[in-house]
Amino acid sequence: MRQRTLLNILLYASLMCLAHYALLGHVWAGQASPSALKVGIVDLDRALKESASGKQALAALKQFRDKVVKEINDKKRQKDAKESTLRDVQTELTSQSMVLSDTAKRDKEETYRRQVRDLRKFIDDSNRFIEESERELREREAELTSRLLRDLLEIVRAVGREESFTIIFERNDRVLLYAAEPIDLTEKIIKRFDTIARR
Repeated sequence: MRQRTLLNILLYASLMCLAHYALLGHVWAGQASPSALKVGIVDLDRALKESASGKQALAALKQFRDKVVKEINDKKRQKDAKESTLRDVQTELTSQSMVLSDTAKRDKEETYRRQVRDLRKFIDDSNRFIEESERELREREAELTSRLLRDLLEIVRAVGREESFTIIFERNDRVLLYAAEPIDLTEKIIKRFDTIARR
């Protein structure tokens, strides 16, 4: 999430520089007038969430996340069951230590030590599984988001060229404080994105 915020800030700074140079270019060329500057905005987050491709990607991501969460919960249940069995063996060993023969006592102690080793190994394996699953989930999310954003940006650039926009900003409440609704291109971008995705 921090990378996305940093990316937004860098993108905004770059766009502001471009807007500044575009405005200076119009002034120097003697073309500075309100009608000469055409500005648009796009809500990329909304486009990701509301477009057909975005919904499909988010559904696939949710399905994968649900699968990972289920597997993690299964591992936790198995760990709890192993810990419970281990406690039972320890209780049995403690309560029967006076009445057990030396051989039976050694067998119970060996069983207990083996189960402790198995539990430690299981916990290590489970922790590794959880870390790998969370990493894979983050990578999939980043890959899907990156691919969709790349496609959306191509459409934004195409609309910008076709409709002679001077500059198009991303709508972001932390960066873009106000914009008039008529210049919001989000709906147009979503429709075009859905049309291209259906081909």
